[in-house]
Amino acid sequence: NEYDPATGFWTVLGSMSIDRNFPAAAVVGGTIYVTGGWGGGGPQSSAEAYDPASGTWTPITNMNSSRYAHAAANLHGKVYAVGGSNGGWLDTAERYDPVTTIWTNLPSMPGGARVYPAAAVAGGFLYVIGGGNGSPLGRNERFDPGSGTWAPRADMPTAREGAAASSFKGKV
Repeated sequence: NEYDPATGFWTVLGSMSIDRNFPAAAVVGGTIYVTGGWGGGGPQSSAEAYDPASGTWTPITNMNSSRYAHAAANLHGKVYAVGGSNGGWLDTAERYDPVTTIWTNLPSMPGGARVYPAAAVAGGFLYVIGGGNGSPLGRNERFDPGSGTWAPRADMPTAREGAAASSFKGKV
């Protein structure tokens, strides 16, 4: 669905190929990418792209791992999917390139597995923050796409699970 704040109305848009609970989404070049989620009786590896100009959803290459309750972000025109669950908590991450249509596995997050993390991009890095593994976490990890490595950063002072993150003026 699409909300127009100027009119105060919702517009029903096209439907995805399956109902998805707990997916993650990122926007790259005006296209909305929705990854994973719980649907069709279990965790999904499928992903879809929504083209607002045509109003259509198109299935894209499946992720390498099924996951729901994860986070997604756009970094340098690629979709990153991190953490979540496939029946067990995940410390894994993968990257989708819309040009090559390939998902690439990335190194695991060194801080361990988590569900419901938040992800944001700042200064050319991907930050994965919080989440949970039985209790809320304050973890903060940074992925460097240039070196392909993760580095721990200062933990949040208050642990949070299921939070959201964004960047503004170079800060998360």
